[in-house]
Amino acid sequence: MAATKDFICARAMTDNGRDYQRGDTIALGHADAINLIAIGAVTDPEGASSDDADDQSLGKMKVDELKALAFKEEIDLGDATKKDDIIVAIKRGREAKGA
Repeated sequence: MAATKDFICARAMTDNGRDYQRGDTIALGHADAINLIAIGAVTDPEGASSDDADDQSLGKMKVDELKALAFKEEIDLGDATKKDDIIVAIKRGREAKGA
């Protein structure tokens, strides 16, 4: 079993059939934690930032996945076609929306 660490729920959610409320503690593996920190669902009580998690999770995605994410979040990529440019466009789009 992969090592887990405790995180704090930032909003109510369900994981593996268990309901968590804001403020509850949830044990997560590294990959799950990165994604949940990136979307603001959990926080790291030891201070890992959502920006770090966001950089790591976006960096692991393929170009097609990034484009799909941008479409889902209604972010205009402009003429960005390279992975790094798409990531920058997504981050700017999120900042503009206040996400």
